[in-house]
Amino acid sequence: MSSDQQKNQFNISAGKITASSITLRSIYQELGHFLQNKKILNSYYSHESFAECRRYAEAHVDRFDEVYHFLPANLFQTSSDIAKNNEILFWDQFLRNECQMIVQATDRSDPEIGLVPQHFFSENKTFLLGGAIKNKLSRLEEGAPGETHNQQEFGDRGFFYRLGYTLLGPVLMTYGLWVRETSKGNPVRGLMRDGKFLSRVCSELGIKTKENVYISRLSSIKASLANPIDNEGLINFLYRANVSNPLTMKQAADHLGLFDDFDFPINQSEFLGEGNINRVIKWANEKKIREQRLASACENLKGLQAHLDLTGVLEDSRVIFLDLGYAGNILANLKSIYDYVNCSQEIRGRFLLSSVGSLWAQKKDVEILGCLIQNGAPYSKAKVFFRTPELLELCCACEEGTTIGYQNDGKPITAPPPLPGRQYRQIKELQEGVIQYIRDHKGPYDGSSPSMEMLNNMRSAAAKSLFELLEEPNFEQASLLGSWKYDHSDGEELYELNNLHTNTPIEQAGRRDIYWPQAYRVLDHHG
Repeated sequence: MSSDQQKNQFNISAGKITASSITLRSIYQELGHFLQNKKILNSYYSHESFAECRRYAEAHVDRFDEVYHFLPANLFQTSSDIAKNNEILFWDQFLRNECQMIVQATDRSDPEIGLVPQHFFSENKTFLLGGAIKNKLSRLEEGAPGETHNQQEFGDRGFFYRLGYTLLGPVLMTYGLWVRETSKGNPVRGLMRDGKFLSRVCSELGIKTKENVYISRLSSIKASLANPIDNEGLINFLYRANVSNPLTMKQAADHLGLFDDFDFPINQSEFLGEGNINRVIKWANEKKIREQRLASACENLKGLQAHLDLTGVLEDSRVIFLDLGYAGNILANLKSIYDYVNCSQEIRGRFLLSSVGSLWAQKKDVEILGCLIQNGAPYSKAKVFFRTPELLELCCACEEGTTIGYQNDGKPITAPPPLPGRQYRQIKELQEGVIQYIRDHKGPYDGSSPSMEMLNNMRSAAAKSLFELLEEPNFEQASLLGSWKYDHSDGEELYELNNLHTNTPIEQAGRRDIYWPQAYRVLDHHG
């Protein structure tokens, strides 16, 4: 069999089609043309957009009959059942008129599996593309003029753009539509740093966005410690909020703004923990130490208040912050500050993922909603998301370091960008893929929102996509995404996500040992 025949070959058996990615996409684009000509596909969807929707749908269902239940009804001018019946008609005509059945099959090294009506061949049959679609495929592979912008971008820009378009694009568009539904017309603000890209996503979907706000966990908790009677806040800062990444005594003193040479209650390199936290708290409340840390906290509070004034946050009766998640510590700290300074503004969070730890913020009357995970449920997916949150954070990263304080006029002071320049370029490519996906697929939602049932189905599909990426990455994802470095704490050494950087066996490794163990296992298996 010639190389040209191998390139145009695909197999159908028992309701599944196996072909290369580009061949499968070209067939689904031809299906999109067919539905357009039948006036079934809505006018604001191109045949290319339909092909991406069709491929995305079958990644989340098991049989062809389920595909059209998954696809949004407003994708079509007709009912979903009529659209499904016309796809069956398409396959009948396509296989008879556009393809040639052959006896000899060639094993493919790059198979992708799609779903087709099950009554087409219970035994494996191999076909070659023919006619016009064969010529279209050749031009598609060559990047010839006349092909779509998106397809050329896929070819030119590679893995990161493609991942942004095909996987994270649907996930974050779902998030944006959910934000639009749950914000009820109120403007939203990105919470730096992850919120900057989430704000851009929302803006693409027509949601009113306001200036992003530079508040980090560190800057917010340092300001919240200005309340002299909030001993719980002090305990949270020194211990509870840092259980997975404990502070040393020296780090704690630095964060508290203690610049005098005080005698520490424990060794300066010792980590704060359950065994010594009571001694440290007692020490922090000694008169001279307490005065100095409260003076430092008051300066931090003034800076944060100036920043809120500068960005216009306090002009509204409520503020809605966009963030990936998780426990809402920043919003809880901000609510403690509001209570201390008698500010009545409502604080709301719209997170992609909210952990069960967000109940603490909610108990302070902070409204926190999670799009894919709410209060750590469903647990089966939450435990995977919260085991490796670093990957998603990097996908939404911007080229800035964390907020460490504020100038007198409220302008933020940020740490230098911590990641390698090449990685920021890859992140930008991925994010551009996300934005292009949203631009290509937001048409049905320009004038109206999806039904709640459809939105919930989209949220379930998005959660499944992220779960599969984290739990079962392929070799390309494990090696390329896994090579990204993560800035766990300012000034600490950066480690790749797939790097087991301690001597702990992988079966026992926690987040301090490796960020993404599933990627490590994939690469280790491939040797």
